[in-house]
Amino acid sequence: MAQRLGLHVIDLQALNLLAIAGGSMAPSALAAAMHTPRSSVSRIVRRLGEAGYVHRRESPTDRRSVTVELDHERLADVTAEYRQQSDRLARVLAGFDDDEVAVIVRFLDAVLDRAP
Repeated sequence: MAQRLGLHVIDLQALNLLAIAGGSMAPSALAAAMHTPRSSVSRIVRRLGEAGYVHRRESPTDRRSVTVELDHERLADVTAEYRQQSDRLARVLAGFDDDEVAVIVRFLDAVLDRAP
C-alpha cells in the first residue's frame, strides 16, 4: 500500500497515529508514539509534507514549537485506497465457504507462527 501511494511503510504508520490522535500532534509526541527517534520523525514529516498529507503549523505563542497537522482531504486518498483493497478482499472471500475460510485462517496462523 505504501508503495502504491509513493510513501514508506513508516509514513503510513505516522498518518495512522495522527488520525487516531485527532489530526495533529507535536513532532516529539509523534516520535514517542512511534518509538522512533525525533530525527527519523523529522524525515517522515518532511516526506509527508512534500506529498501533501501533512502541514507543519507554528505555535502562535512559541515560534520554536510546531504541530504536525493532517490534511484530511489528502488523507481521503489513503482511505479510498484501503477501501478498494478491502472491497477486493471481500469479493475474493465471498467465493469461499466457511470451511474453506477456516482452512485459510489456519494456514495464515501457521505462517505467522500463531498456530496452537
